Amino acid sequence: MRAAPNKILLILTCLPLSLHSTLLAATFTVTKTTDTYPTGQTGQLRWAIQRANATAGTHQILFNISGTGPFTIQPVKDLDAITRPVTINGYSQPGSRANTLATGNNAVLKIILSGKNYQTGNAYYGEGNGLIFDQGSDGSTVKGLAINGWINTGIVVYFADNVNIFGNFIGTNQTGTAALANQAGLYIESSNNITIGSALPANRNIIAGSFFFFNASACIVLSNSPGAIIKGNYVGTNAAGTAKLGNSLAGISCMASDGTIIGGTTAAERNIVSGHVISGISIESSSSTQIRGNYIGTNVSGTGALGNANEGISINGSGEVNSATNNSIINNVISGNYIGIKLGFYSSLGANQNTIQGNFIGTNSAGTSALPNSYGIVINDDNNTIGGSSSSNRNIISGNTVGGILVYGGAGGNLIQNNYIGLNANATALANGYGIKLGTPGGKGAAATNTITGNSFGGGNGII
Repeated sequence: MRAAPNKILLILTCLPLSLHSTLLAATFTVTKTTDTYPTGQTGQLRWAIQRANATAGTHQILFNISGTGPFTIQPVKDLDAITRPVTINGYSQPGSRANTLATGNNAVLKIILSGKNYQTGNAYYGEGNGLIFDQGSDGSTVKGLAINGWINTGIVVYFADNVNIFGNFIGTNQTGTAALANQAGLYIESSNNITIGSALPANRNIIAGSFFFFNASACIVLSNSPGAIIKGNYVGTNAAGTAKLGNSLAGISCMASDGTIIGGTTAAERNIVSGHVISGISIESSSSTQIRGNYIGTNVSGTGALGNANEGISINGSGEVNSATNNSIINNVISGNYIGIKLGFYSSLGANQNTIQGNFIGTNSAGTSALPNSYGIVINDDNNTIGGSSSSNRNIISGNTVGGILVYGGAGGNLIQNNYIGLNANATALANGYGIKLGTPGGKGAAATNTITGNSFGGGNGII
């Protein structure tokens, strides 16, 4: 007879703990643009971060600064690293508005987080970062901010999982029309399952304007951070997606970060990755990356070139066999670059068993006219697949000024199958300088060991 009351007592004992945990979640509102260090004053962003860090639970930081804005918060020193789950919502500032356009970006940003105080130095000491999501901040979100002018990085995520980065302008002014560079836009290290943008227009980030200083310089850097999702962003262009904004090194640099997804199967998930000094997308010592449905080296409509100066996509290993393996490049437009896709360094190993299928390489987004790379694909490593057994796997590799596919002599065991090389999507001539060129056999393999079958050639030389 006493069993039931004991159970009820247990439930009643636990209930206040649950309520207490819920009540601990808090909202901190930023009402000032000023900053004091080391202790923030009530209403400052530093104060809001410090209060959130000191209070258990999952919190919000909102903005309600009087006036019409935009408002610039220019910290006198780096803000405190964030160590609790928090949503920082710049769109809460009156007058702000998230993007509603399927193409382009009409977001109105009223909160600017500026690093102008760091333009004279301090980066050598690890200073000069806009926001730092540190260990303990798992599940945080930042949205609706313009983050620019930081000598190190706009947003750092370090040992924090499941952080969301939505609807920000990073490395540009608040309208996305001019570069106000950070050294790196986003630097993600030792953090799992980070989400950058999504298929929702409101979540589109504009990430541009990165400059070279002394460290990793790219719009997005992933280091030892598996499972990231990067969708729907404009990386290296203005908010309209029509012009490049000066960038250094790579647009997206993925180092030892397996399972990254860049793009998707719908137009809404497409990233525009253009205008970079080295690579649009660099995959280094990472496996099982999906690069799907993006425009790489073009404008937002895929009709004009905003090329990446070296490669649209590069996949490189660490020097060990299969250190960059099972990556897939599928259904992208890769045009207007010097090299569309490069597999492997010229003198190292590791870019093996990767798949390239269904891409337009050297054409516009319709596959009908040339938007040339100099080289469509350059292969420096073994056992990769370009095309496949079905016509649905076909790449259109056409209109490239020097050549469609260059296979170096040391690269063997690659399969080049069922592609249109020198033909457009309608199977009419759209010549490359040459179709396929095989290098002199030698090195670690032999060009003669590649299989070239079922391809259709048009214009220029077929195989040299």
